[in-house]
Amino acid sequence: MFFFKPAGLGAGAVSEAFRRWSGKTENHEGSLFLSEANVERLVEKLSKMRGAALKMGQMLSIQDSLFVSKKIEEILSRVQNSANYMPIKQLNKTMASQFGDDWRFNFKSFDDIPFAAASIGQVHLAELNETLAKKYGFSKVAVKVQYPGISESIDSDLSNIQTLLIMSKLLPKGLYLDNTIKVARKELGMECDYIREAESTKKFLDFFKDSQIFSVPNIIDELSDKKVLTTEFLSGLPISKAHELDQETRDKIGLIDFGASLGFEKRFLDLYMRVLKTAVDGDREMCAHWSKELGFLTGFESETMKQAHVDSVMFLGEPFKYPGQYHFGNQDVTSKVKSNIPTIINERLTPPPDETYSLHRKLSGAFLLCSKLSARVNCKDMFDEFSNNYQYSKNS
Repeated sequence: MFFFKPAGLGAGAVSEAFRRWSGKTENHEGSLFLSEANVERLVEKLSKMRGAALKMGQMLSIQDSLFVSKKIEEILSRVQNSANYMPIKQLNKTMASQFGDDWRFNFKSFDDIPFAAASIGQVHLAELNETLAKKYGFSKVAVKVQYPGISESIDSDLSNIQTLLIMSKLLPKGLYLDNTIKVARKELGMECDYIREAESTKKFLDFFKDSQIFSVPNIIDELSDKKVLTTEFLSGLPISKAHELDQETRDKIGLIDFGASLGFEKRFLDLYMRVLKTAVDGDREMCAHWSKELGFLTGFESETMKQAHVDSVMFLGEPFKYPGQYHFGNQDVTSKVKSNIPTIINERLTPPPDETYSLHRKLSGAFLLCSKLSARVNCKDMFDEFSNNYQYSKNS
């Protein structure tokens, strides 16, 4: 377990202050705690609590990079790219604790060097033994092994990161750090449970079982537990490199990593659907009404804040009311929403509903992905079909 000690940062800040006072540095802007020397210290410290650091990066990024310091972005980016793999001895111990000392007999081959690193674990390429390969109909698998102690250190790691962000004084009040930490703690707790992730993967596997477009990996039950998840290996490239592939290949998408999957209460879904419907209908008054019911607004906001929120919802509804194929490559929704963020961050009176942290992260990712691919999608027909068949509960 890693314990955060701010003393090193404090000493670094004192040194930086002296250099500024003595004229030995040109850097007179920004927080003393985020001098170049302290950036190096922070990268080293945060790399040891990588899961919590990357989760906070995700949570803050959806509230917009305009209000997350470039230094914070740099630190989180370097932490994300850090490669602190567990030693083979530790890997063997983790696998043995889950599947016994003879765990390697389950594999024809197992690469001890991970080919990928997740936020809370590392992923190894392996081949199943003949018996398991015959049972499942394939041999190549991905084995995700959780870093030892990470689930036990979530609370302390997030508290340490909260201390860091408070010390830096680079996050505005409107980001509601306490609430962000609370939601991050809940999400990380779920993501550390690989049994839960396996169950979520199976749900998506069943949902897409007849799809000609989406593929979801099978779960190897005998080699999956709370700390280890073994799945069918899906071969492919990141979507960011899709332009290099032929159209037939691009039309097939593999879906992996269901650790953050979660369901929502019916009341939240009903209210969220009503808010989105007001955007499609262009009904600003009802948008404000349902936004208050959902928890985006309190009813005591300034008129400027209220209109900024309603404007943003209306912008996000544009793809769903555009007749025909909506061209994401030509969209300007992102820039229009960003123009309202200063007002929303500085004037909102309540944090967004907890459910929207994860939901909006996924929606934002899908939107940006469609933009990168210059996708043309008939969003209106999709929304109309869903909306017309949606069943609201009586109490909403």
